[in-house]
This record gives sequence, structure tokens and C-alpha cells, in this order.
Amino acid sequence: MKYFANIPSKPFESTIGTFSISDFFTYIDPNLANISVSPVTIDTKSTLLEKAYTVYSDINSFWMFVLANKTINPFTLPVPNTTIYIEENEVKTSLKITDSPTGATAFTFPKGSIIAPYVLNTGGSYSYKSVGNFDLNGPLSIIESVHYYKDTMIIKDQRGATYSFILQDGLTGSNIVIISPTSGGTYTIQKQFYPTNTKSATKEVVKVELSEEGKIEELVSSSKTKTSSTKSTTTTTTTSSTPIDVTEVQVVEQQSKNINAYLPEQIGVLKGLYVTTKYS
Repeated sequence: MKYFANIPSKPFESTIGTFSISDFFTYIDPNLANISVSPVTIDTKSTLLEKAYTVYSDINSFWMFVLANKTINPFTLPVPNTTIYIEENEVKTSLKITDSPTGATAFTFPKGSIIAPYVLNTGGSYSYKSVGNFDLNGPLSIIESVHYYKDTMIIKDQRGATYSFILQDGLTGSNIVIISPTSGGTYTIQKQFYPTNTKSATKEVVKVELSEEGKIEELVSSSKTKTSSTKSTTTTTTTSSTPIDVTEVQVVEQQSKNINAYLPEQIGVLKGLYVTTKYS
């Protein structure tokens, strides 16, 4: 890649020959790069390689986005594309689980647990159904994430049948069993439970904005804590004190799609900013 074009190299001896490799103790310090940047728009519908070709006419120049944004992992730069996010997550279901159709207490289970419809045991001990109250050939889903603060869970798309045994209509569904992993590497079967408050994962509320107070109450995923942060008054759009629920898909829609990019006519300056670490 062009990032290594001017970096000093050294020979590397191997059993299959001698190779010239870049000196990885030499690098560019982005804090020294007093170069103008300009925003470019990108999300996960495209890649940094494609954007590098558009901006710099060279796919190997994607590393300049990494420098311009002072980050290490290039895969964290593009934010989710809203359309792709909805397509991938609308089949997932947010739900609570209670121990009766009218139960008020919600139960949570570890990530990776299996959810399946409850089936009454039948047949002798040799029957496949004797392993527990679920059908080995029937539908199932996997718990993908747990929101301990709200006692809700997100399950993946439901497989193994032509129908969804848990609907996304908010109503209590059929009774289910939970097959949870244990610390000993085995599984335990928990029964019977009932899904409730079901909806598409894209409609899951992840934070509540209190506009008048200028606060955001963020409902943190996979945590029993709640964080509060001050919201800039310049972004407040209403003076109502009524809490405003913000869903997961709305957060995706509101994310900035811009990242920094060095101006193409100034990137030659970068070649004079190499730093070499020396060890004595």
C-alpha cells in the first residue's frame, strides 16, 4: 500500500528466501499533521476502499481516512446504513418473558440461550422428545442480547418453521421453554414461560430524551446501570417536558454519516511526517 511507500525497509530472512519488509517502528503521527480536512459522506452501504477511490482515485489510500479521523480500526468509521440496518434487524424481536400469561415479573436469560415452543412430553424414554419439553425438529431462536435494566431481550430471527412462534404484535404468545448454557458447559431447561411486549428489534426504545431539562436518559444495553448526559441546547427542538422515546432505528438514522478526509492536494505533506522510534 502507498502508506508504506516511503517507510524505511529492512531485509527479512526466511526459509523460502529474503524479503524486504517495512520498518514498523516508523509511523506517521496524525497529531503532527496540520493539514486541512473536509467531510465526506459514507456508511456501511459502501466501503472505505470505494470511498478512497472516489476521493483519491486510489483504493490503497483508505489509510488516510484512518489518520484524518485519528483512529486505529478503519471498520469503525462507516456508521450503519439505515436501509441495511432495518433489513438485518426487523426480523429480530424485542420481548419480555414472564412465568404466566398475566405475570408482572420479567425474567432474563443469558445471551446465547435457546428459545423454543413448549411441547408436552410424549412417548417412551427412547423418544426424542424425552430430552425435554421441546421438539428437536421444531422452530427455535437464540437470545442475541440482554437489556438487564429494562428486563428485555432481543432474539434473532426464528428458524425451523414456516411461521413465527413468537409474533411481533405485543401480545403474549404461546408458552415457551428456555435452554440456557451453564458454567459447567452444559445446558439447563427452564419452563414454562410466556413472551410479552413483543415488537421488532428496530422499534426497541434505547433512550428517552427529556427536552425541557436538556437531558438524555440512555437505557444501556446489557447493563443494570443508567447513564445521564447533558444535551446541547442548540440541538433541542422542543420545549415540552414530555419524555420522547427514541428507538434503535431512530438512533441509526440520526448518526452523522460524515468522516474527515485530508484534502487530496495536501496529502504530499504526510510523507514528511514520519516518526521513527529508537530503542537503546
